[in-house]
Amino acid sequence: MQLFKPEDPRTDRAFLFYPELPPSVVVRAWRFRSEEEYDRETQPEATALRLLQRVIACTRKKSYVVTVSDLDKSSPLRSKKGVLWEWRHSVLPKLCRRSFEVHAATGSSRLAAIIELTDFSFDAWPDVILNWYYGLIVLTDMPFDDMAGEIEKWISTNPRKALGYDYEALGDSLNKCKDIAALRYFPADNGMHETIAIVSNEAFMADEVEGCICTLEKAVESRG
Repeated sequence: MQLFKPEDPRTDRAFLFYPELPPSVVVRAWRFRSEEEYDRETQPEATALRLLQRVIACTRKKSYVVTVSDLDKSSPLRSKKGVLWEWRHSVLPKLCRRSFEVHAATGSSRLAAIIELTDFSFDAWPDVILNWYYGLIVLTDMPFDDMAGEIEKWISTNPRKALGYDYEALGDSLNKCKDIAALRYFPADNGMHETIAIVSNEAFMADEVEGCICTLEKAVESRG
């Protein structure tokens, strides 16, 4: 496991979480399969989902998936369809706890949804959970409405930034809230190992939880 604190150089964690870390926020990162090991598997995404399921089980927290759209021109039809339109015939809309839209001053908006993560077997999950560009997993014990209110602050409407999340706002939120964390999944690619990073208030994760995930990391490493 790698632990990145606010005083550490941002370049050391550039791909995981580049903004300045507020005083109480840290990034913990675990490396799993190498690119060679990842590419050797016939169903690497299925393995990734099983791995995420075990990591989340270690945290003993409720988990939700957040997914966002590109920033695009607002319209009543687009708002009605929502971000889950592509998966409207799947189970995802039934699991969705909240759909919302965040408007920018330019007349554009970003669609978003918070989906309860209760089962890892759905066909749509690779496109939602494993997409680091649009997807984010939230770990928390906060009441849903309180948690959702924090998440809405994380959605970016800055047209100069391609990513769907305002990571500065996310860091500020985690600095204030000890009961919420953001999990980011990165597949093995471009010479990098498959990586799971958890960004949280330093007090969020107990030693036994950290140890549980480290055990998974070592188990995957030994199989490689």
